[in-house]
Amino acid sequence: MNGFLKLNSATTSQDGTTSLSISFVDCTVDPANDKDVDYTPTSSATVPVRPGAQVQIVQLDNNLQTVAADWLVDHQVVSTPYFYYQDDAQHQITALQEIYHP
Repeated sequence: MNGFLKLNSATTSQDGTTSLSISFVDCTVDPANDKDVDYTPTSSATVPVRPGAQVQIVQLDNNLQTVAADWLVDHQVVSTPYFYYQDDAQHQITALQEIYHP
């Protein structure tokens, strides 16, 4: 994965492209308590999601579920709005995995 982001919102355009309004964040974890995590925003952007991108969200039972990117438009994630992300040379999101925080 390339880094971390906070999902602010998601929209789908008329041509079916899903775009995410995000904040790129730095992540700091307290070594004495790995549940103490601090996210610091570094910049904001609206980025497209590549068709067929793998999007994994945390379910209520803490297992990951793979969903289509447009799922994010009408649903709210269970754990946090923070994700690991991967993008391509065109800055399109190619993979997202929600970060689980107990």
